[in-house]
Amino acid sequence: MEINRPGASALTPEQQSALERARAEIHGRALQGGLTSDDVQRIVAAMKAHPEVSHEVIQLLMEEVATLQGAGPGIRLLNLDD
Repeated sequence: MEINRPGASALTPEQQSALERARAEIHGRALQGGLTSDDVQRIVAAMKAHPEVSHEVIQLLMEEVATLQGAGPGIRLLNLDD
């Protein structure tokens, strides 16, 4: 993922690895019916704990929404039925 933020420092290898794990988890949860409220709370807590990558997490979520829009009906990012 290429994120261009002037003045921002580059992600460390650990941050990049964590971001890729988050991407895989979010994508998997979306394919299993969507993120639950607990999933969203964990994402928000992680962003608060690591504000240096919060922009990247938001970008990741936006990319996942765009991917899911082309995946067909019935697939959604959020599961608001829990």
